[in-house]
Amino acid sequence: MPTPTCRYFVRIMGCSGTVGPATLFVMAPRNPGTPRYTMKTVANRTGLKPALVRAWERRYGAVVPFRTETNRRVYSESDIQRLQLLHRVTEVGHPIRLVARLSEEELTALLDPTTRRAEDLTHDVMQAMHAISDFDEKRLRHSLDEAAVALGRVAYLEQFLSPMLHAIGNSWARGTMRPAHEHFAAVAVTQQLIRLQGIHKPVHGPVMVIGTLSGQQHELGALMAAVIASDAGWDVSYCGPNLPAEEIAAFARARHASAVAISLVYPDGDLRIADSLRVLRRCLDESTALILGGRAAPSYLEMLAGTDCHHIANLPRFLTFLQTIQHSVSC
Repeated sequence: MPTPTCRYFVRIMGCSGTVGPATLFVMAPRNPGTPRYTMKTVANRTGLKPALVRAWERRYGAVVPFRTETNRRVYSESDIQRLQLLHRVTEVGHPIRLVARLSEEELTALLDPTTRRAEDLTHDVMQAMHAISDFDEKRLRHSLDEAAVALGRVAYLEQFLSPMLHAIGNSWARGTMRPAHEHFAAVAVTQQLIRLQGIHKPVHGPVMVIGTLSGQQHELGALMAAVIASDAGWDVSYCGPNLPAEEIAAFARARHASAVAISLVYPDGDLRIADSLRVLRRCLDESTALILGGRAAPSYLEMLAGTDCHHIANLPRFLTFLQTIQHSVSC
């Protein structure tokens, strides 16, 4: 095969002539890996300035062009396609130093809307965390409201709020956030969830009572369940945290509830809570479904063996379960 410095005889549109080494080698084989393009062509096709292309090569090894005997850079079709991808990826915010060595498949994945949205969500969570760290109520409310509008109920709770709450817990455990930060965030999130649960409260629909038992002060999981259930068409009555089993049951009977959902966050496997759950089950109508969720719920399943209750592991499964029993109630 001739080298890139050879002169080629060409015939284009009936014209003939010779082509020098600094021109597009029109007669070269069409293998995408064959070097045949000059820097001028690369700049025109990628939109990148020659100085930037050279910097990406030198500092990050983005591409490795072929060198002619006169030390001119010559690029292949594959090189150009890669530079085009890198240009698009950097335009959406990825630093070249982090992406220069990625494969074409990995670069393409970074341009996928789902992947980009996941990265946007991480950024959104971090913005909310900064607002919490600064005790900036206005910024925090703005972050929460923006995410809720952009994502919809289930995605907002699962992809934004849950990761944010985990991040707060981890920061508190590492000592980078104070209990005051956790309380500040909990108040803002609680208020927002109550608003969300009331926005789409159905006029008609099966009734669900949601709350937490005596000694269970953490109510965010219960409120998240209330938002999901309301969005799914349930008429939700939220009875709040830290309520005795008998009172929750009385509430449910008065409202003729088809289901009662209890959030269990802490502690794990507590005998008193297990007893309260048994009392609640006995006091409810037989036709009323008892649903258990939250971080600590799995630790009570063995203790409650033989008790008619349903454990739901996460919010998407909760939504699926609601749709199932909602159909059976309507039938």
